[in-house]
Amino acid sequence: MELRNEPSAAKPKDVSGAALFPIMSIVFIGFLVIGIAIPVLPLHVHQGLGQSTFLVGLVVGSQFASAILSRVWAGRHSDTHGPKGAVIVGLSIAVVAGVLYLISLRLVATSVVILLMGRALLGVGESYIICPNIHMGVRLGSKSCIEKTAKFVSEKVRNSLAHQV
Repeated sequence: MELRNEPSAAKPKDVSGAALFPIMSIVFIGFLVIGIAIPVLPLHVHQGLGQSTFLVGLVVGSQFASAILSRVWAGRHSDTHGPKGAVIVGLSIAVVAGVLYLISLRLVATSVVILLMGRALLGVGESYIICPNIHMGVRLGSKSCIEKTAKFVSEKVRNSLAHQV
């Protein structure tokens, strides 16, 4: 039995870096904004609020812990509802986290608890920003497109966080 290429079978297309630019821009801007608080947050919690270094680590680390734990839900949401909707959910969650940051500045007595909630929400928002963007890049086409997506996403995350230093 001989295998033939069916003419109706769609071949994956090779996508240029220009097609990935909007996706990578969202990742870069999202992580730039997410990372903007990283240099000042430990100083605020330790010196401004007078909390211990343990609480500084807890506040800073809560974002990363929630990001890792929420990747599964973000990926599932992107698969079932589409990546565009998931990115919008992620950006909305990040806005709510930003509002919690602002509220924590006013309510000094409960500031650490509010910051913990804000950082945890920001980690969830981060997952909902990164997973769907990778999903969009993968959906664009060929193996080289998937490789470009992985390369560009990691590059944009690294660059956005490097600009924080």
